[in-house]
Amino acid sequence: PISSFVSGFGQFHSDRAGVNPRPYVTLDWQQFGDMLSTPPSVAKEAAQWVIFSELATRVADEQPSEGRFHALWCDIDDALGRTIAETAQLACDAVGGAQLVCYASRSATEENQKARIVIPLARLVGGADFEAMQKVLNDRLEANGLIPDRATERANQVAYLPNRGQLYAHAQLKGARLDACAVFAADLDAERQRLQAEELRQQEAREQSRLNAINRIS
Repeated sequence: PISSFVSGFGQFHSDRAGVNPRPYVTLDWQQFGDMLSTPPSVAKEAAQWVIFSELATRVADEQPSEGRFHALWCDIDDALGRTIAETAQLACDAVGGAQLVCYASRSATEENQKARIVIPLARLVGGADFEAMQKVLNDRLEANGLIPDRATERANQVAYLPNRGQLYAHAQLKGARLDACAVFAADLDAERQRLQAEELRQQEAREQSRLNAINRIS
């Protein structure tokens, strides 16, 4: 079966909007590839976006619990003088040589070649795993000298599709699809431990607050 993802147009497109609710559309890899090589040129208010999930929702707590994701992605808003091709290669190195596509953002210029990177996954992952993998991906990119936008660590964050602005370029790097569970195994284990430790700290803080309240009352 063809993998398809939830997609829409402009930042306010929602099937639950109070004003002008609209059903979502879908996007598949073939359509994505066509846009990569021949992007439209439209204002951001009308630009098409995607969430690489099969679940048709933008609701913040639904994608993490019910979403099924086909790709990781990232935004590089400050390219530090690098070209799209150079950014793509650094990202590829950060994910063990996995295949990826990298394309210029709508607001990219010759001086700052802002980029969006999409990394297809070898297998579907659930929303909670997707968020953990996004954090690991951004950590790895940072360690490789790139500056990722951490907003992509939210499962319902939309990724804008190729849209020609002042500068447009793209790079496709071949390779195997990323098996994030294997390539990121040690990083994911460390991230799970960090989340468990954070949850424990929060539980202890809540308990301490409860005891303090009891003491004040008595």
